Formats: sequence, C-alpha cells, structure tokens
Amino acid sequence: MTEANDAQGSPVIRIQVSNLQGTEFEELELPVDPNAPSTVLPRDLLERLEVPVTMTRTGYGPEGWPVAVQIGGIRIRIGNTEGYTSVVFGDEDQPARVGDLTLKEFFLQLNPETGELEPLVLREVRRLTAWPGPGGQRTPILPAGEGQGAPGHIRAEQDWRQKG
Repeated sequence: MTEANDAQGSPVIRIQVSNLQGTEFEELELPVDPNAPSTVLPRDLLERLEVPVTMTRTGYGPEGWPVAVQIGGIRIRIGNTEGYTSVVFGDEDQPARVGDLTLKEFFLQLNPETGELEPLVLREVRRLTAWPGPGGQRTPILPAGEGQGAPGHIRAEQDWRQKG
C-alpha cells in the first residue's frame, strides 16, 4: 500500500479525496505522519473541491504564536477502502500529509520496522453491554465469549459505578 518514501523518509501513499458528496475525486500521493494528529491538505485543493470549513480551532505556529486552524470533512479512499475523515486546511507553509486520526479511522497503522501500512490490531472484545436502560438493565451488544476477565478484555458485566 505504501508507494515510496519522501525526502524526510516518511512513507508515501496514494489516496483519493473528495468533498463529502463524492462529486469529484482527486488523486494525491502524500507522506504518512503517524506523529501528526491531523491530515493536512492544501487549502486551494479543498476550496476547489468545495469542502466547507466546519470548525475553527486554535493551534500554534512554528514560532509559538496562536493561529486559527480551519477544519472540514472529506471523503477519502485509501487502497480499496472509502470513508470519511476530518482535514485541516493547510496553508502554504504546511506540508500536506496523512495524519494519525485518518489512519485510525481506516483501522491502519504504520509498521515502524518496515514503513508499510498494516491493518490495525484490535484488542479482542468478548462482551459489550449498553448503558443501563429503564429499570437499570444492561442490554448485551455482543454475545458473551469464553475467557471473561482475561487481561485486556472489557469486563462490561461489572457495574461501571463499582470501584474495586
């Protein structure tokens, strides 16, 4: 899935991006930066695709000064998977990149040894229950499995209000 490496040694992947309606996709090759929280795309590309700004947050520029960060939503294809992610409207001094949030939304992770994207390893979940409903009853979401209480498993049958 990884195409090559950029000048900084970051793996580069091929993606396709569009507005949320999927009216027009544009193919890009971008570096993957799992240490960057957000995917950043050039502002002119997002404006051309008619991606609206949905929120503005405060970030900090390289000099440490507060800056307004504009965020929108896009439809994105990575490999054979299509989904949605948040994207930062990048200015001229911000390099375009695929960030950690997008990787996690696609259940992908970067193998630090090979530099390849791999499926994210999910922790095994044996049983989940919904919040208590009327009468305090919990509703099972997944059937109970073997090995309840093993380390790393969610023990949803334990009341969330209990402390030890």
